[in-house]
Amino acid sequence: MAHLCHALNDIGQHAAMPPGYNLDTGYDRGGLNLPVLSTEKMRYWLERGAVAVYPEIQPGNPWRAKRVVRWVLAPPGTQRNSEGTYWQPGQVEGEQVYVFHKAKMPELDAPELYLPAIERQWFHARGRGGAAGGCLYYQERKWVDPVPQGAHLLPLIGRHRFSRAHHRAELAAYLRSKTYMLCLDYDTFLMSEAGLCGCYAILPPNSMFSREQYEASQLGLVGVAFGNEPDEIERAMGEVEPDENGENAVSRRYDEAEAVSRDEIARFVEETSA
Repeated sequence: MAHLCHALNDIGQHAAMPPGYNLDTGYDRGGLNLPVLSTEKMRYWLERGAVAVYPEIQPGNPWRAKRVVRWVLAPPGTQRNSEGTYWQPGQVEGEQVYVFHKAKMPELDAPELYLPAIERQWFHARGRGGAAGGCLYYQERKWVDPVPQGAHLLPLIGRHRFSRAHHRAELAAYLRSKTYMLCLDYDTFLMSEAGLCGCYAILPPNSMFSREQYEASQLGLVGVAFGNEPDEIERAMGEVEPDENGENAVSRRYDEAEAVSRDEIARFVEETSA
């Protein structure tokens, strides 16, 4: 949500985070333009018809906005808020629904609003050298499929350990020092962050998305081995290999995704301003 706020402000729109948003989260900041409204200011703008954008983990319309947009970042029900609840289609009359990955949520008849959110100033393969070994990213609360044998022998990346901005640079440096990352999360930018750093990801086949759904998404499986078959590993390794400028197939695909995102954001503004 913070990256959408920044992207809208970046093209001359007026967007802000709600009261209570913690600007010290670091992970969402990365130099982002994130004004935070006071309660009084938020009420003022909502009474005048400002659009409220909610993610799918927020059910209903708690701010009582006159105009509601629902940005569905993950299939409804797969992620829940701290109270264990989530949005369901048809809950709010007249709301406009957008999905983060149309290929991964075909059941929702809604346009895509894709927004890549990787800090390229940190996540790159320039200066990479001497990489060795692997690491593990494991979202225990989300991953419901079998854990591959031997996975827990790999050093674990603690996502929250790298939540603050200055630690994001440390995470990028860590990924540049590794050859591969075993990813036990169905959908995370960390796979592309690793690829941008020259570290390929291994994503086990799973019950959440098919190979075809991953390949049809904006970043696809570039730099990601879908399973650990030798030909998959060889393909992913080749795609993360950087050229003399530190670029690779992952960075080129990311550039394409950013171009698509700019068009989708422009369309989003037009459709929600009507």
